[in-house]
This record gives sequence, structure tokens and C-alpha cells, in this order.
Amino acid sequence: MAIEHELATHFTLLQGAFRTVAFKKPTEQLTDAIVLVKNRKKMQPEEYKLLSHLIHYTKHLQTTIQLTTEAEALFTFINLGAVLTSLLIIVSNFFTLSQAPLRSSRFFRQIIYMGAMVYQLGIYTSYGNEITLKSGDVLQGIYFSDWVPRSLEFKKTMLMNMARLKKPIYFTIGKFSPLTLATFVSILRAAYSFFAVLKSSTN
Repeated sequence: MAIEHELATHFTLLQGAFRTVAFKKPTEQLTDAIVLVKNRKKMQPEEYKLLSHLIHYTKHLQTTIQLTTEAEALFTFINLGAVLTSLLIIVSNFFTLSQAPLRSSRFFRQIIYMGAMVYQLGIYTSYGNEITLKSGDVLQGIYFSDWVPRSLEFKKTMLMNMARLKKPIYFTIGKFSPLTLATFVSILRAAYSFFAVLKSSTN
């Protein structure tokens, strides 16, 4: 969860960076990036600074996406184990609650325990959901920046970044499902369905 929060923070910073990279209009439009690099001494300071910032933010974005991909591959099956364990515990708690006398100490203990498991599962999915939302915000930050009147090379770079971010970025549960709040709701529904089947089979 700490890694997910850190990555989401990077996406938040990138969203603001891309949105303001071309906030101030240069006196002249940027020309081809290769020409600008070869003629650094002839460039206007504002033009070179703008191009340098764009290149830096693009590399930062690529690194953050790569780290997210590597972290997702590392934790996807750990997430699967955690979700399946939580699912089994929630189902068993539903069943135990149905057997426990109402207002008994056993009933309240099971309620507290199940609440803790649901909360833990909710934390997992909310941090995973944050990754998806914040990475999508970067796409909006690029789109709403002042990139339209810039040079062709500048616009190509921004469009390539937008094209990459059109594919949602998320952590997964064993490569089967994204780790989002929608998945959290689906897991709770599945837990109740499994409990209903278990309950009916024991009657």
C-alpha cells in the first residue's frame, strides 16, 4: 500500500507538471527538437527551458509507468492470496453470524472481526483504485496544458504521452481483475452469494 501511495503521488506531481509545462507562451514557437539541441547557444533561454522541462517530465512519466508495471507484476499474486483469504474469512463470518444468537458476545465479536476484514480489503482496493485515478489525471493534465500552439515536435511528444495513458494503469488481482473499488463491491457480492449457497446446503 505504501508503494501504491508513493506511485500515486508521482502521478499527481506529473499531472501538475504537464499542465503547467507550456503555461507561458514563448515569444517564438519551438522548432524541431533536434535543431534546438544542436543550436543550444542560439536558442532563446525560455524556449530551451520549456523543451528541457518537457523532456524531463516525459522521462519521469516513463519511469513511473515502468515502476508501476514492475510493482504490479511483483504483487499481483500476493494480492490474489490476500483477496482470496479475505473472501473466505468473510464468507465464514457470514455463516458464523447466522448461527450465533443475536446480541450475544459471540455475535458482536464476529461483527467486529468481519468489519476488520472488510476494512482491510477496502484499504487494498482503495489504494489500487488511487493508482488508476491519478494516472488518468495525468492524461487530463496534458490535454488541458497550452500545447496546441507549440511546434510539431512538442505536440508529437505530448500526443505520444496521451496515447500511452489512454490504456488504464492499475494493479491486478492475479492478472484476473483490476484492484479497484468496483472489484471491492464485486468481492462483497460474491462473498454473500457463496454464503447463501453454503447456508442453503446446510439447511
